[in-house]
Amino acid sequence: MRWGDRRRRAMPSVSLALCVLAAAAFGTACSKSESRSSFVTRRSPKTTVSSDTAESENTAEAVAAGWRAALEADDWAARTSNPDDPMLAATHAEPQLGVIVASVAWYRANGWVGIGTDRILRISVSDVANGRANVTACIDGEEIEVNAVNGHPAPGIPGEAGPTTFRALMIQTPSGWKIEQQTATEEACPWS
Repeated sequence: MRWGDRRRRAMPSVSLALCVLAAAAFGTACSKSESRSSFVTRRSPKTTVSSDTAESENTAEAVAAGWRAALEADDWAARTSNPDDPMLAATHAEPQLGVIVASVAWYRANGWVGIGTDRILRISVSDVANGRANVTACIDGEEIEVNAVNGHPAPGIPGEAGPTTFRALMIQTPSGWKIEQQTATEEACPWS
């Protein structure tokens, strides 16, 4: 879920049929009965991780895994409109946790859910030191936000959005790497 941009890839005349089409085309479900494990296993991102040494490569892989887990937690929280999902706290630290929880709560209050999936195009991990690391990631996909009752797209500018570049500061915690701060910008991937 790309929080902060509520102009998602909505087409002007999309109805509840969009949910059915998305389920068929992207292997997602529209019901809240879908399990987290089935959702996660349907995603098959191809990623590369940049690092200098074998030791830093292992750490970079752990950082990238933490970032991917946070993205999946965000997507699942949007899909279920659940700001209390424990995976949010498991993958985000303050202040980013507060941003994500507030966004999901706002989506719930407005009756929105996320459908479709994102594809991770590339992840780069840099500046790993003292329990901190920077992540630059590029994603693209078919995720949109729709009204949970009628399937109409979220208000905003209709059309296709481009790839999104994420820049995140990750921190190492006893339970793993978490996002502390993150920005997202719709732009060409930095590696294009």
